[in-house]
Amino acid sequence: MLIISIIIFIFSIICMIVTFSNKKELEKINKIPILHEGEKVSICIPARNEETKIKTCLEGMLNQSYTNNEILVLDDNSTDKTWDIITKMASIHPQIKPIKGKILKKGWKGKQFAMEQLLEKSTGFYILFTDADTKHKENSIAKGVSILKNKNVDLVTGYPKISITKYWAALVASNMVFNTALFLPLFLQSKLKFKGLAMAFGPYMLLKKSSLLEIDGFNNFKNIVTDDVALSRTLKKKKFKQIFIDLKDEEECNMYENFPQAFKSISRSITGVINPIWFPLLLVAMGLLLISAFSIPLAIILILQQGSFSIESLFFLVGGLVLYFSWYTMCRFHDFSKAVSKSQPLAFIMVIFLYLFSFSITVFGVKSYWKDRQI
Repeated sequence: MLIISIIIFIFSIICMIVTFSNKKELEKINKIPILHEGEKVSICIPARNEETKIKTCLEGMLNQSYTNNEILVLDDNSTDKTWDIITKMASIHPQIKPIKGKILKKGWKGKQFAMEQLLEKSTGFYILFTDADTKHKENSIAKGVSILKNKNVDLVTGYPKISITKYWAALVASNMVFNTALFLPLFLQSKLKFKGLAMAFGPYMLLKKSSLLEIDGFNNFKNIVTDDVALSRTLKKKKFKQIFIDLKDEEECNMYENFPQAFKSISRSITGVINPIWFPLLLVAMGLLLISAFSIPLAIILILQQGSFSIESLFFLVGGLVLYFSWYTMCRFHDFSKAVSKSQPLAFIMVIFLYLFSFSITVFGVKSYWKDRQI
């Protein structure tokens, strides 16, 4: 019990260090002056069955403070009115260039094939890939370009504000906080070319077009589920630099309408990074998360049983409180609600279910679908 309590305590200290160093780094990057003009940016938006959201996305892109851009939006064989909405808006705003997507080519995932077509049509020095379910505020492009130039990197990506109103769906989405609160020391990301520091988030990926062409576009990871992670890792492998930033004031993303959709989508993404040979390590990680989720109750139980504080109960209690405070701090920084931010134990348990479910899908070869396509 003593060894376990020490492990939980060390785990919590690591979490606290990563959390507050990342918060400081993100706040520091936010102070970089904003440029509103410069080299041309090709805004590339793949859209499949997005009739309820594409108009909002395009309106945000039309209202950008960055003056030199083009808007390319590709209808990826939608079965709803997405194409009609795109072409209607393009007839009013010549800045929008609609592209009718080709039939999905064998050996490709749908999103990568759509982004490859957008890459071919783009004419900008920079390319911003974003999702059709996003809402961009006026400095979305300007901030990304300013940071990319100031830091001399090849990829700028980051977390937008996740504007999910339903508690359980938002709780599932809060799993993204694990990256900035535990796994990824951001101050090292743009300095070291270590592949393990690679991370990208699909709703916002701003790149130098030349860097993307140098890695042969999306061809090297055309059949991988997690296109954003694959892109980031491929760039790192080729020694290109990247930086992760805070985008909550520049972009909103309402990815999921409800809990089942959120759980299914994130499970799908996790299957893209799970390797069955990692199962023993996965079990250890899940056990650590499970004990961490209940470390404060464990401390209370030990205190009640022993009638006083012990070293074990102290490590469990302090570790649990530090984890809770660190998680709450980073969740609030990313603009999750107070209710979701206070749900650290539930968030840890949810991640366990997500990974175990995703692992079972991978091992047993269960077919998964997203927007009417098999994953």
